[in-house]
Amino acid sequence: MDLTSAIRQYEDSICLRVELTKDEAQREAFLLLSYILGKSRSWLFGNPNIKITAQQQQRYLSCIDRRATHEPLAYIIGEWGFYDNIFYVTPDVLVPRPESEALVDWILDNYDSCGNKRLNVLEIGCGSGAIAITLALKRPSWQLTATDISLAALAVTNSNIIKFKKEGFTFNLKTFKSDKFSRVYGKYDIIIANLPYISWSELLGIKELSKEPRLALTDESDGLQLIRQLCAEAPAYFKHNGTLILEHGHRQGIKIANLAAQHGYVKPIVIYDLDHRKRGLAITTPPNRKIKAIL
Repeated sequence: MDLTSAIRQYEDSICLRVELTKDEAQREAFLLLSYILGKSRSWLFGNPNIKITAQQQQRYLSCIDRRATHEPLAYIIGEWGFYDNIFYVTPDVLVPRPESEALVDWILDNYDSCGNKRLNVLEIGCGSGAIAITLALKRPSWQLTATDISLAALAVTNSNIIKFKKEGFTFNLKTFKSDKFSRVYGKYDIIIANLPYISWSELLGIKELSKEPRLALTDESDGLQLIRQLCAEAPAYFKHNGTLILEHGHRQGIKIANLAAQHGYVKPIVIYDLDHRKRGLAITTPPNRKIKAIL
């Protein structure tokens, strides 16, 4: 089997079963072949006539069978790209997605003028650590804290921290287990949260998410339960006029904005993803305000 035949086989096997476009299937095929052959994608593009051995072909077909069951390719190859880097991933964490990069972009763009100022930043529900580590790499003077309710997820974050430090990067990032703010202390300039926001009824109809951790996807309610709690509790952990940044579903923007207003947050700023869909909300807490009861 040559490279062209391998890519065509991936398209034929996956496109209809996983509902990918031909271009999406080709990108996945190159990622998978790069992983199996131990070659970069640029090398593969430059060597289209490379022959795949029988052993490599068997491994490739086995991976295709797994992908056909809606298992994310990231879990199959054990890593995934986010922003400028590659992160380890396992089935214990969500696959990092381009939509979350929009939050990183917004933070970097809006706090770029801080220069070497030391900001304290907290991420709740860090998963693979992609957001927190990216910010730590881009702003090494900041103090980052990343938490998750899942010890298995934190293990992935810590593996990624070790990976980047072995590569020679220096940054300030600590991690610990916490259910939202249950073990959090101190005050922060920025709090980021990508909490489970998919409603239980909606999740049941999304096959592509069937292999990702349910704990990170849904509150098993209306998708807003944990965000309500976070909005109510967050003000106690902010410095003067801290900013809360929430990722949400692209159809939840108005609901999240109304929820934030009910809790006294001001200066709402919509964060759009690459498809110009509402993907996040940045909101500010006035100083010395009392925390409202959880709705």
